Amino acid sequence: METVVAITMTNTAGPGRVRSPRRTAPEGVDAVSARIRKLDSYAPLTELERAPLVSLARNVRTVERHAILVEQDDVADHALIVLSRFAGRYKRRASGRRQILAYLIPGDFCDRGALQGYSLDHTIETQTRCRIARVPRAAYMALFGQHPGIALALQRAKLF
Repeated sequence: METVVAITMTNTAGPGRVRSPRRTAPEGVDAVSARIRKLDSYAPLTELERAPLVSLARNVRTVERHAILVEQDDVADHALIVLSRFAGRYKRRASGRRQILAYLIPGDFCDRGALQGYSLDHTIETQTRCRIARVPRAAYMALFGQHPGIALALQRAKLF
């Protein structure tokens, strides 16, 4: 026996009133804040460790849908952070088909291990039009050396 439930939508602003548009932070800022909160849950970060994480998202660009950011078997010279919309990781199979490994949402590092100098076993591609921050390898590695708390949080984040 199925249960039928009626759903009613109401205007919470009241009759004759118009809702004011919701104020949001500039695109990408929320993603970085979300990333900081996520890392903070793995290892508590100090205020001195949070500031450099915000500055990582300086080199931001808009990338069109289905743009390949890093090709399979290439070595990345930078880290990528998704600031808006969606990207993904996939492997090309011998049959020519793709196997999706992960969807990347705002705040995600596209590949935390890419900066270790090995070739990627997968491709990173945008699924929608995205805003992507590129972090140079030198800046990323300096961050680890100067802030071991960030390195610990990122290491723990890799486990989940």
